[in-house]
Amino acid sequence: MDRRTFLASSAALGVTASPSAASTIDPLVDMFDRWARAKRRWYSLAPEHDGLDTPEMLEAWAEKDAMYDQMLITRANSLEGLRCQLVLLWEEDGPLFMAGSDGSSTERKDPAFILMARILAGVECLTASPSWQNINPRMLSPSQF
Repeated sequence: MDRRTFLASSAALGVTASPSAASTIDPLVDMFDRWARAKRRWYSLAPEHDGLDTPEMLEAWAEKDAMYDQMLITRANSLEGLRCQLVLLWEEDGPLFMAGSDGSSTERKDPAFILMARILAGVECLTASPSWQNINPRMLSPSQF
């Protein structure tokens, strides 16, 4: 191997071979999909948040919480899994105020939310994922930071 070939190789970059994404499935991706479906279902059942104790709403909330709890104890083994955990963090523990409300201007200056949005944007770039759009579209999304 000549110098030019070596410098262009993954060995020179310190990259080691790893299983392809197709052969290694991060369980967080499935958990996240189930969590997101349950949360969307919950919102679709009560767009104005009335009647929160219907059996369908309670079932959707229980599924969302179960997946949340599982994602808390599961370590990401891929960038996509890490992205799923970052979105979960944003959705569950991110900004609380509706976009355009008095509190949202304060939250847009919060260093923790700014950093969380930047990290999520970086992981989305690395995974070629589209920018996350909140399940509740009235809430501040990462792209607003």
